[in-house]
Amino acid sequence: LAKVDVTAPLASLAGATDRQLSRVTSFLGIGSFVVRWAPHVVGIAMFTVVALFPVVLLWSLFPGQHFKPLVNYFLMLFFVCSTPLWWAFVNIVATVGRNTHPPGSNVLADMVGVGVGEYVYIVVTVLGIIMVPMIQAVLLFGSWRAIGGIWHA
Repeated sequence: LAKVDVTAPLASLAGATDRQLSRVTSFLGIGSFVVRWAPHVVGIAMFTVVALFPVVLLWSLFPGQHFKPLVNYFLMLFFVCSTPLWWAFVNIVATVGRNTHPPGSNVLADMVGVGVGEYVYIVVTVLGIIMVPMIQAVLLFGSWRAIGGIWHA
């Protein structure tokens, strides 16, 4: 009689679970890095944009430049300085998602509700902090292109 290894499916399942957990933890590591350092990067970007105002002002005085550099500068300043506002809106949405479970008398339902609320809070916060700069970049470069098209037309 041939011997059948009944533990092979369990070993395969354990290996697949380990690979999936490794992928998830690496993604969460990247997400937590972005969540931790994104406000600092935005602060440095604000400082840089404000510090470049004299350069942009002098650039706009060159012949043929008109006020295009100034318009682009204030557009960039608006987008960079509005990032914390959009993150505040993301935080409000995440907090509202966290507080959707009404407290009741069932302890198990309360624990499950709190867990789901915390999960919604974390997912919305991480996605918001990552997506807000991406959406702003698309809007910013689209606006730059439109403004550049006005001057070239």
